[in-house]
Amino acid sequence: MKLAYDQSKCTGCAVCASVCSFRLKGLVHPGGTRIKFAYVSPTDSHVIYCRQCENAPCALACPQGAIQKDGKTSAWVVDAEKCVGCGLCLEACPYGAIRLDTESGKADKCDLCQGDPACVKHCLAQALTVQD
Repeated sequence: MKLAYDQSKCTGCAVCASVCSFRLKGLVHPGGTRIKFAYVSPTDSHVIYCRQCENAPCALACPQGAIQKDGKTSAWVVDAEKCVGCGLCLEACPYGAIRLDTESGKADKCDLCQGDPACVKHCLAQALTVQD
C-alpha cells in the first residue's frame, strides 16, 4: 500500500496537510504534518510525501534499525523507541519526506495512518489516492 499523487488534480488547498497534523497533534500546524507542500508559484504546488520505497533508503541508512516495514500496511514506520534522532534517514530520503519531530527529536514519517490514510479520505479533488 502506498500513496499516489496526481498533480493535475491538486488545487493546492493543503487540506491533506491540515488533516494529517490534526490527526497527529490534535491541531492544525504546518510543523506537525507528515505531508508537506512546496509552493513553486501561486498556481503551482507540489506535495512532498513518503513514497514507501521498495528498498527504502531511509531504512537502509538508519544505524539503529528503527525504520521497519509494517506487516499489515507495508508502510515503512519509525520505531520511536529505537530512533536516536541522528537524522541519517532524512539525508537518505530522496523525496524529503522525513522530518525530525520538534517535540521528541525523533524521525517522523508517513505510516499511512495504519492503513486508512486521512489525507486521502479528505482530499476533495481526489489528487491523493491509495495504490496497493
